[in-house]
Amino acid sequence: MKKGQTYSSGNYQYKVLDVSKKTVAVTKTLKASKTIKVPNTVKIKGSSYKVVEIAKGAFKNNKKAVTVTIGKNVKKIFKKKSGISSKAVFK
Repeated sequence: MKKGQTYSSGNYQYKVLDVSKKTVAVTKTLKASKTIKVPNTVKIKGSSYKVVEIAKGAFKNNKKAVTVTIGKNVKKIFKKKSGISSKAVFK
């Protein structure tokens, strides 16, 4: 694992932010859905990483999302630039 590398898990693509702290950012949805659920953690190559950020443009291909559930570890969200509809309900 290296900082900056991207990996896919479930319906999302993640970018490694810090290898020693085991943190990642959601960078892309792999399949459009009405419901977005950003997990607290994600397993990548057998290790658990905290999802701490939603990157700019992460959901630009998912404009029909009506519900967005954010994991408890997410500290940084590029809400206006993430591609999420302004009508979406955040939880």
